Amino acid sequence: MLSKIIHLKAVRHKVDPIKKNKYIIKAVQFLKDYFRKRGSKCRLTLDWSGISNFDKKVYLATKRIKFGKTTTYKDIAEAIGQPNAARAIGQALGRNPFLIYIPCHRIIKSDRSLGGFGGGIHIKGWFLKFEKAYFS
Repeated sequence: MLSKIIHLKAVRHKVDPIKKNKYIIKAVQFLKDYFRKRGSKCRLTLDWSGISNFDKKVYLATKRIKFGKTTTYKDIAEAIGQPNAARAIGQALGRNPFLIYIPCHRIIKSDRSLGGFGGGIHIKGWFLKFEKAYFS
């Protein structure tokens, strides 16, 4: 219902609310770059409210993983200085509200299996194949 109201107001006033919002414009550009397999220079402004310090550390470490590469939950745990927190890393990534931008799909188990993914393992596998990351 709300989307219809916004659309009607936009049509009535000849304004496209998406084209006027700099945050949406940057997010759309990031996604276009991603799906064109280009490294994106877009820096998105993220709303960190409600996100614990632990989760934020996990997300920032995960953000550093390059397109087409993978790392393990254990590696992320070590990167944030909590080497025994691999399971907690997985739980934090399960709460990731910034999918694709914080590429939690690039985190796999130490045995090279996929591990979990909030969108489903088949989606995680699709993203990794799309990025040509290798796992077994």
